[in-house]
Amino acid sequence: MTSTPEQPLDLHRLRQQDEREFAAFVAAHQHLVAGLGQAMGLSGADCDDLAAETFAMAYRALPNFRGESELSTWLYRIAYRTAIKIRRRYPATPEFPDREFANADEPGPAQVTESAETNEMIWKAVARLDPDQAIAIELFYRRGLAVDEVAKMMEKPSGTVKTLLFRGRERLKMLLKTLEKTS
Repeated sequence: MTSTPEQPLDLHRLRQQDEREFAAFVAAHQHLVAGLGQAMGLSGADCDDLAAETFAMAYRALPNFRGESELSTWLYRIAYRTAIKIRRRYPATPEFPDREFANADEPGPAQVTESAETNEMIWKAVARLDPDQAIAIELFYRRGLAVDEVAKMMEKPSGTVKTLLFRGRERLKMLLKTLEKTS
């Protein structure tokens, strides 16, 4: 059984480390892990390491998953801790793949290019933030999670997440002004 948007993952089979179910789990969550790596400024190779290490740890830990949190929250905690370790091990210059833009009005090529450049500039600046600030911004703004959900994933109090978001936004303002002046 593989997971589709209409067909959720089978937690029982995941706990038994069923290979097909685990492959569906990876497919359903790999974008979260990749986004986390990008937000933390990891290079492409480091993002690959992050995904490999995260899913390997998750696979080994699945039999003990108690279901006290959402599976995605549990996985994100593993990915977050792993990304911190990788970032400390391999400080890197961030790489940013082209991002897709969806707009009902279908903007022209100039608007898409300008939006892509602005988006790239913003996420390059996010990658230069303190890791906790970068993750909070990634989860809250890019993934659209509520502060309480971000707090659970980061294993921090909601007030701390709000502070991280505030300080991250303030630091981003300074970084973006600097980047604009050098452009």
